[in-house]
Amino acid sequence: MMEFNAKSEWGNQSPKHFQLYLTPGFRKGLTPAGNWAIAFGVQVPVTREREANYRVLGYLLYELPPFRFE
Repeated sequence: MMEFNAKSEWGNQSPKHFQLYLTPGFRKGLTPAGNWAIAFGVQVPVTREREANYRVLGYLLYELPPFRFE
């Protein structure tokens, strides 16, 4: 998986601060139905202004099964 993320702080007329990130990562389903998943990635800044060189991110996901009306 590949994500592009951006963050900006707006002033009166122009952005005061703008950051663009590239986040390559991987996601793996934990159950055969796929409603539990885990993901990890590394967020790398692309713009010159940097808060950090990189960040390691991750999440655990649970998706509710779809509702079926019969």
